[in-house]
Amino acid sequence: YRFVIGLLIIFICFSAGLIFLNTSPITPYIMEEFNISRGTAGLLTGVILLGNALFTIPGSLLVGRIPINKLILIFLLGSSLPVLSAWAPNFASLLFLRICFGICMSGFFPALNPVIMNWFPKKELPLINGLYIAATSAGIAVAFLTAEPLTEIFGWQMTLTIFSFISLLGALLWFLFARQATIEKTPRLTFQGIRNVFRSKITLLLATSDSGPLIQYVALSAWLPTYYYETHGLNLSQANEYTSILPICGCLMVVIAGFLSLKFTK
Repeated sequence: YRFVIGLLIIFICFSAGLIFLNTSPITPYIMEEFNISRGTAGLLTGVILLGNALFTIPGSLLVGRIPINKLILIFLLGSSLPVLSAWAPNFASLLFLRICFGICMSGFFPALNPVIMNWFPKKELPLINGLYIAATSAGIAVAFLTAEPLTEIFGWQMTLTIFSFISLLGALLWFLFARQATIEKTPRLTFQGIRNVFRSKITLLLATSDSGPLIQYVALSAWLPTYYYETHGLNLSQANEYTSILPICGCLMVVIAGFLSLKFTK
């Protein structure tokens, strides 16, 4: 049954990728609609990361205190709130829906890790980790490639709702098909445990190594479409196609890295 769980995880991560940067390909429409600056429009991505940064640790503390599948379902339902984007009357309400997504995703991924570790044997962990990260990148790529054409048909707010509906579908599938692993009970994370993790040199090294590429990736993904559109005169479809190269390359590389991790343990 771990293959069912694996497919659910991959689909859910794909749906999260659809939402994460889906305002970037249509930023000019949003700026025009609400008469806002580039910096203000950038908050639509920034608040997701801010919510993630502030609530990842509190979300981690819930693991082991609430049944893991139920906890994931709660986070999935919360992350699907941008499905209401079509009815957001102003920029502040749209911003609120985005920060709800960021907060809930900050709890989802820590809760997902023990599920993966309980369902999959150790030798398969690098591969499944690579696949769910690849699915997230694939979702980002699909959002870049389809957001502008969908906006031409349905309008930009309904486009955001369509993307978020996939996340809501993921929550429904999790509710219907997820099972509780019986291999081992997920231990609770304590404040002492958090302190030990923060004092670990490995933690600091991983965080520092990851932060630089993440900053560059988000900055480029968030603003390249608008930059190509405003400065180089490309239409939005072309600008988004060029920017989609970033998540497409990421999608390929994390799968390759997953396979390499199976062969080279160091």
